[in-house]
Amino acid sequence: MRLKIILLMFLGMFLISFVSAAAIEIEPIFVTQGGTYDLKLRCFDTNNLPCDYDNTLCQISIDNPDGSNIINNQTMTANPTYYNYTLVQEQTMIIGTHRVHTTCQGSNNAFSTWTYEVNAGGFASSYGFYFLIVLIAGAIVLLGLWKQDIWITALGTLSFYLIGLFFLMKGIAGMRNNVTLAISLVIIGLAAILSLKMGQEAIQ
Repeated sequence: MRLKIILLMFLGMFLISFVSAAAIEIEPIFVTQGGTYDLKLRCFDTNNLPCDYDNTLCQISIDNPDGSNIINNQTMTANPTYYNYTLVQEQTMIIGTHRVHTTCQGSNNAFSTWTYEVNAGGFASSYGFYFLIVLIAGAIVLLGLWKQDIWITALGTLSFYLIGLFFLMKGIAGMRNNVTLAISLVIIGLAAILSLKMGQEAIQ
């Protein structure tokens, strides 16, 4: 029997539909690195009626971004209206896009392939967001320098330190490599220069 499966997540609702022996891709879902997360499947047949949850078994397999397998054909827990599999902390430590394969067999049969993304914040990767927070910190520093207010400048400098340390530990938009390392060090270096400047002005 052909069926449709709707995938629901805590951070939002993403609708997908697929049929027996067919696979489709869906937009990535975003999971916080090192956190727990419930993957929930709701099942409907072609008449949009609930599937027979008691007599349909769904299994899930998940691959890391490098292709290594972290979950292999694990049975999802059947509830009255959905299937569930909980990702634990050890399964959400690797940043990147994870590929998921779901197979349901029994009164209803289906197969689907989809993805979710693990990143530091658990939200959609957006370089614009990171650029914005750096821009805001820079604006605070410029305001402090323009008004010659050491406390406003110190607030902006502290923001640069925190942003640089966050980029250093967590990466940028889910990526952590030599480029993000260099950006982190530049931001921290800029904060250090501003700190020295404020110290000199305080002494004078």
